Amino acid sequence: MTEEQRLPLEPHKSRHGGLAVLLAALSMVSPFSIDTFFPSFHAIEKEFSLSPWVVQQTLTVYMLPLSFMSLVQGPLSDAIGRRPVILVGLAIYTLAAIGCTLES
Repeated sequence: MTEEQRLPLEPHKSRHGGLAVLLAALSMVSPFSIDTFFPSFHAIEKEFSLSPWVVQQTLTVYMLPLSFMSLVQGPLSDAIGRRPVILVGLAIYTLAAIGCTLES
């Protein structure tokens, strides 16, 4: 194989590496959200004078939309494409995170 025949393959290989990193980062968003939330349970209980059961329900409020949207996002991404669905989802997540930060 000559050098000219190998050149078109090089950019293609680098795109797969970037795609793997992107998919790994996207799959980390939900576990990262929950893992950053768990340690604050006791502080939330004390700050708002809540029972542990009430604070645990915040996890339910997080998991229900997550599970519902997994049913919606698959067919939606098949219909309009994965990129717009991912970008809109990340935009909503980012705005909600900023809103939670500013609420304090």
